[in-house]
Amino acid sequence: MLAIIEDVTGSGKTEAALLLAARLMADDRAGGIFFALPTMATANAMFDRLTACRERLFDEGEQPSLILAHGRRDLNAAFTNSIWQVGTDAPSQARGERSGDASASACAAWLADDRRRAFLAHMGAGTIDQAFLGVLPSKHQALRLWGLADRVLVVDEAHAFDAYMRRELERLLEFHAALGGSAIVLSATLPRGQRSALAGAFARGLGTAAPTLHSSGYPLTTLVSAGAAVEETLTTRPDRVRSLPVRVVPPGETALTHVVTMANDGAAVAWIRNSVDDAIEAAEALRAHRLTPLLLHARFAMGDRLQIEDEVRRRLGKSASLEQRRGLVVVGTQILESSLDYDVDAMVSDLAPIDLIIQRAGRLWRHDERTREGRPVATPELVVVAADWRQVIDAGWYAQVSRRGAGVYKHHGIVWRSAKALAEAASIDTPGGVRALVERVYAPAEDDAGIPAPLQHAANMADGERGAQRGIADGNLLEFAAGYGGNLALWTSDTITPTRLGDPVAVFRLGRIEGDRIVPWCVAEDGDARRSWALSEVSLSQRKAVDVPPPDAATAAMVLAAKASWPEWEQAQPLLLLDGDRERATGQVIVDKIGSVQPVVYGVRLGLRINPVSVS
Repeated sequence: MLAIIEDVTGSGKTEAALLLAARLMADDRAGGIFFALPTMATANAMFDRLTACRERLFDEGEQPSLILAHGRRDLNAAFTNSIWQVGTDAPSQARGERSGDASASACAAWLADDRRRAFLAHMGAGTIDQAFLGVLPSKHQALRLWGLADRVLVVDEAHAFDAYMRRELERLLEFHAALGGSAIVLSATLPRGQRSALAGAFARGLGTAAPTLHSSGYPLTTLVSAGAAVEETLTTRPDRVRSLPVRVVPPGETALTHVVTMANDGAAVAWIRNSVDDAIEAAEALRAHRLTPLLLHARFAMGDRLQIEDEVRRRLGKSASLEQRRGLVVVGTQILESSLDYDVDAMVSDLAPIDLIIQRAGRLWRHDERTREGRPVATPELVVVAADWRQVIDAGWYAQVSRRGAGVYKHHGIVWRSAKALAEAASIDTPGGVRALVERVYAPAEDDAGIPAPLQHAANMADGERGAQRGIADGNLLEFAAGYGGNLALWTSDTITPTRLGDPVAVFRLGRIEGDRIVPWCVAEDGDARRSWALSEVSLSQRKAVDVPPPDAATAAMVLAAKASWPEWEQAQPLLLLDGDRERATGQVIVDKIGSVQPVVYGVRLGLRINPVSVS
């Protein structure tokens, strides 16, 4: 069976999924659970939650294995500390485990050795990519599907997927149903069309007709099985019921003034920008006003980013004190939408599609443990920076909020509808108003005629790109009915099929010179060189940088010596040498195919900037 659970952020969807999975396991319809999430950060957080509850899902005395599956799981200390060798009585104390506690989030070393075996563990958390590889022509995909077939597949944050990934999810659900597996899909803001597509894909796997879904209720649980499809409107938790005022303000200094004012009044504030460079500029503007914000975006070295995420959780999490929160501002990009569990008193956000705005708002007054008396503001308020939806003069309407952000969310028609819906509603009413807001924005394609003419071209181009993504996915994905013979044309032993589309990415490793050798920018707690170099990685779109300039002879020898300990498949990664301290260090990158060199600056507070003005 397939369950699609839709409810507001923070309502307990994860707990509902665990309860339902436990019932399926108790009924002998599954032997374990795998949580598939959109990002490594959300997978890490889910691994911690599963560690805390795993023993309750199995009989007393059992030792369920627990796995973390993503490309950088070796940087998660909780996971690496849990690995123990087959034949030993317990995880090693040297790895930080309690003596005699053989089931403490433990997985056998052979199971942890390779992500392809992740679905053989009793419980697991990982990125959705690990499951998608089961329905793509990739090596060992059959092993992935075979292991997953006996697991309840729980897909969280399903609304976060683009058109390519949504098609992958549909095919994954089809395969999973055909192989006898059950699945649970969680989302706070899932348009009705996407819900129908997921239900139809699962029904295909069952060999039944696609169900016709009618309900517009919210919160809603949709159950699909071979026998029937049931839609049941539910009630949400009382503490999740609210009417959140939304104030739309014009682009300019208004957002900065509001953040500064609220922070000076003692409020914890989140300021979410739509691009990395916008977030950096916002943080610098706040520093000019004598505030010390926490900045979080994707252009930090992994080690520095993990430290910032820990700081956000420590100072804005459930156990944070009022003093830790007082006047703290966290500035970030889409990372602040769903990857972290934090709570703020006030929030300012750039205009984005309505489902993402609703997700962002879910971090505003999120933790109900905090009483109104403990907050420095009387009521929550979401401030959205947006141009007037009634004044669309030219195609640059959305660029008024951010020229860079206009390239992030390319369907300017959906963004315009979001601005219109928010301005007219003046609030986000949960749960009753969520469905109406989402459906107003994600109207059928034939309703695009209502989009202002200057934005129509961008909307058409975005629709075309989505169609192309779906087409690429259809060409890449395996077909269940065709079998291996029918899919043979796609298949070679070294086929590499992407689980996601997007700009090509260059992964740089940051290093600095100490004496006559190069050392990694970040150092792992245990001092392990391989983990330290992995923690020093930062990813950049190849539109921004592709490589580093050739070093001089003396430096080249040090680079070769530093890379000697890297695995063979990592040798090609560029090593970006930085000169300076942790606050500000400079280096150089190649920014195009003809070898143009540009200076960069990196610091633990602002991350990596490719901006000659900042360097000078």
